[in-house]
Amino acid sequence: MYRSDTIELAQTWNFDFDTGVPGDPGIWFEAVTGSERYLVGPIAVVGDVSVGEAGCQARDISPSVRIPIEKFKDGTWACFRTPQGRLGEFQVKTTSSYSPNPIKLTYTVWK
Repeated sequence: MYRSDTIELAQTWNFDFDTGVPGDPGIWFEAVTGSERYLVGPIAVVGDVSVGEAGCQARDISPSVRIPIEKFKDGTWACFRTPQGRLGEFQVKTTSSYSPNPIKLTYTVWK
């Protein structure tokens, strides 16, 4: 494992899972309007069960996708690729359909 942590990602902010720093390029919590919000980046939604490193390796993680926040209910798992090319997985701990609430993620990045 390279890094593991929990973050609260505010709307319109980026987060780099490599550095663990908000504001650095990585995934983006895009807010177009108060009700139209997305997670943007190299992400693949998995579902309500962790698939781990091997499961994420088997996923097609596109360079950049724009996924509506409604797809990320509390407990949803997703695989991602970091700006440095590392593979990782996050679980949504809390989200809200209401703006401007942040989204809380617990994540793991593998070497």
